[in-house]
Amino acid sequence: GNNIIQLNVNLTQESDISFHIYSSDGRLYDNGEIPTRTRGIVNYPLHIGNLASGAYFVMLKYQGSFQTLSFIIIIYSLINTFSMIFLV
Repeated sequence: GNNIIQLNVNLTQESDISFHIYSSDGRLYDNGEIPTRTRGIVNYPLHIGNLASGAYFVMLKYQGSFQTLSFIIIIYSLINTFSMIFLV
């Protein structure tokens, strides 16, 4: 699928941003780096692929600090398959 979560990071100085996506049991699903951005609010669409239903965490590192975001994916099927992503 084309599941995307929108990362919003407020940089107080120029910085690279790295990310790691983990499942609730600690399994690493993906990681990468967002090229250097200038200070200000960075809006970055993060493609999360075909993750199964469950709770996940995105660990961000920027400006020498870490931030953790969590999200839940719920996949259900009636006639077609729908997926819902909730940032918590």
